[in-house]
Amino acid sequence: MQGETADRILQTARTLISDLGYSAFSYADIAEAVQIRKTSIHHHFPTKASLVVAVLRSYREKLLQGTQFLTQEIVDPLARLHTYVQHWEGCIRDKSQPFCIAALLAAALPSLPEEVRFEVQQHFLELSGWIRETLEEGISKQTLKLQGTLKTRHKRSWRQSTAPCWPPEPLEPAMYSKPSPPSHYNVSPRESPSQHPHQMFKKHNN
Repeated sequence: MQGETADRILQTARTLISDLGYSAFSYADIAEAVQIRKTSIHHHFPTKASLVVAVLRSYREKLLQGTQFLTQEIVDPLARLHTYVQHWEGCIRDKSQPFCIAALLAAALPSLPEEVRFEVQQHFLELSGWIRETLEEGISKQTLKLQGTLKTRHKRSWRQSTAPCWPPEPLEPAMYSKPSPPSHYNVSPRESPSQHPHQMFKKHNN
C-alpha cells in the first residue's frame, strides 16, 4: 500500500511539474489530488527537492529502457536515430505525449536546488551518451559519415538536448511504429535505409 501511495505521489508530481513548473506546485496540490494528508507525502518524500529528484530518476529509467530497446531492435544506427526522431515528430504533431519533465526543468535550471539540477543534467548526459554511441556505431559500420568531428557533434547534441522543446518524453518500448525513409539529417547514409530489414520495425503492444 505504501508503494502504491508513493507511485501515485510521483505520478501526480510529474503532472503538476508539466502543468505548473517546479516553483508553482506544492504538497497541498498533491494532497488534494491524491486525497491524502501532507504529512503522508512528507513521510515518503521529506522535501520538495527529494520528490522531484525521485520523479526525474524514474523518468530517466524509462529513457534508458527505451534507448536500450531501440539499440536491440534496430540494427542500423541511422534507422535507429530516425525512429527516435520520427516517433517524437508524430507525438508533437498530435500532442499524444506531454513534454519532457527534464527539458521543462532545464528551462529553469539556475533557480533549481542543486540536487534537482544534478538529476536534470544526468538525464541529458544519458541521452547524449546514447546518441554518441549510436553515431560511433554508424561510423564503425560505415553506414554514417559525419560532417565535422564527433566531439563537436556530441557537444552540440548536449546543448540541443537541454532545450525545453526536445525531446518531449522518455522513450517507451511499446510506442514505436514502422519508420519511413529519412529525409534530411546532419549525417550522410552510405546505404539506402530501404536496404535494411528493420525498416519493417513495427509497434510492439504490451
